[in-house]
Amino acid sequence: MKIGNILETDLIFLDFESRNKEVALEDMVGRINKKVRDTKEVLEAINRREKLGTTAVGDGVALPHCRTSAIKKILAAFFRSTAGIDFEAEDGEPVHLIFLILAPDEEWESYLEVLAQIARLCKEEKNRNALLKANNPGEVIKFIKGVSEGI
Repeated sequence: MKIGNILETDLIFLDFESRNKEVALEDMVGRINKKVRDTKEVLEAINRREKLGTTAVGDGVALPHCRTSAIKKILAAFFRSTAGIDFEAEDGEPVHLIFLILAPDEEWESYLEVLAQIARLCKEEKNRNALLKANNPGEVIKFIKGVSEGI
């Protein structure tokens, strides 16, 4: 499963701003509420995962993720914050690029595959810069589809 095939334009938010990680997670779940069965369950699952350790991976990127029964198929959403959000990253830097990944409880392989693809995508500075400069959701999807073939 490729990230470019599951990311949809209505799940790309280029104007995302929140004060901190806790509020950001609530806001993210609120924005995808039409794609999940139970937003409360999703938020609880994401928060449980965050308590294990921050999903901020450094270089201004966070990958909050969880598996939950509140979703039928794997879902990816992209959020961009110009100001940056304190996501408790180990490098101490604010997060500007956030990929939220949700998968059904029984979905392991595709879930891990998508997480790995996003991590490889965001490891490259040129890719992060392209995501920071995208003008609209269509550009984000086009870029990700273009690079995801090679990752």
